Amino acid sequence: MNRKSDPLSMKFEVWDAPDLVAIVQALRLDLAEQPEGWTNGTLDDFFGAMQVWLEAFPQPYLDGDGTVVDDMARILADSMLAARSGSAGTGSGGQVRSTTKGA
Repeated sequence: MNRKSDPLSMKFEVWDAPDLVAIVQALRLDLAEQPEGWTNGTLDDFFGAMQVWLEAFPQPYLDGDGTVVDDMARILADSMLAARSGSAGTGSGGQVRSTTKGA
């Protein structure tokens, strides 16, 4: 597990379920402490943004170093981090917003 790095960083390495748990815990705490920093702050918007990100991520999926990522846990983690901030992370090319939000 990555106890020294920030679970909200795209550099956080995901190797197992405890790593995903660390990301979920950090996301929950971040939402409670800084809701204004969330582009998709409702559960519906968050999952909607995750869906948009997952539907749009390129095949093959590349990390920031250009290495092919075939680990679904890493892809899931990146989708959660992108849904939080509304950013594309390393996967797609622009803002990620829930399709359920009004225009």
